Amino acid sequence: MTAHWLNNEFSQQRAVLRVMHFPESHTGKNISEYLHKGLRSFEIPHTKIHIVLRDNAANMVAGVRDSGFKSIPCFIHTIQLCIHDSILSQQSVKEILVCWRRLATHFHHSPTAAAKLEAIQEQLGTNKHRLIQDVTTRWNSSYNMIERMLDQRVPLATYTANHATQSTLNSFQWGLLDKVFYILEPFKTLTVNLSKREAFLSDVIPSIMALKVFFNQALICEAFLSINTLVEQLKESVDKRLSIFLHDKYLCLSTFCDPRYKLMYQKEDESVIKKLAKCADSRNAAT
Repeated sequence: MTAHWLNNEFSQQRAVLRVMHFPESHTGKNISEYLHKGLRSFEIPHTKIHIVLRDNAANMVAGVRDSGFKSIPCFIHTIQLCIHDSILSQQSVKEILVCWRRLATHFHHSPTAAAKLEAIQEQLGTNKHRLIQDVTTRWNSSYNMIERMLDQRVPLATYTANHATQSTLNSFQWGLLDKVFYILEPFKTLTVNLSKREAFLSDVIPSIMALKVFFNQALICEAFLSINTLVEQLKESVDKRLSIFLHDKYLCLSTFCDPRYKLMYQKEDESVIKKLAKCADSRNAAT
């Protein structure tokens, strides 16, 4: 359990409050009880809790809701779900990733093969990078794996031309991989930038709008005509999962108060924003 707040100098503060042993079943009811237990241990009244950041699991949604707190899902976790819903669930992409994992396993388990690949890398003057595998629970790991695949394309092609392997990619798969890498790049950038300590809530809505512009351009780009279906599915997933952020009053207010953005990326007009601000002021005065 972590807490974020502003001190009297309006400086952002953060702290880890508790790391709790949770032996019970992770039901919404039990999660709610542990949330209350953690707040009581620090004598934090409910009126001081303005918003709770959570993941998208149904039990976490229920637990926070049953606790009586306003919550929003983690934006970075949500965009990872968008990727898995669309691109990483495509059979053609899944086959490429499975093939690569087998190839990476081959080099990880064979010192002889790894030494031969390193010799080829040195001969070609390419980066002496090891092959990596993705971890489904680690953000951007599939992107990083694809990046390493493309980085080692020539050394691997040289190796497989002279050594029999169970896994190798054809020219069509390499071309598809190159396009998928480009489409995933904005998600990698957002994940890195919004994971920083100095990231702001006000960056969320502009980030979503930037993704929408990117998709609109990608759909009419001649270079991506062959994967239009894939791009459309990713766009649909983004629209479905991220629409909740565009209408959240806390996000709208934070974006409006940020001098970099104001109403530039807002769907609501200024009168609506002012009403939200008035409601927030009333709540703060009451607490």
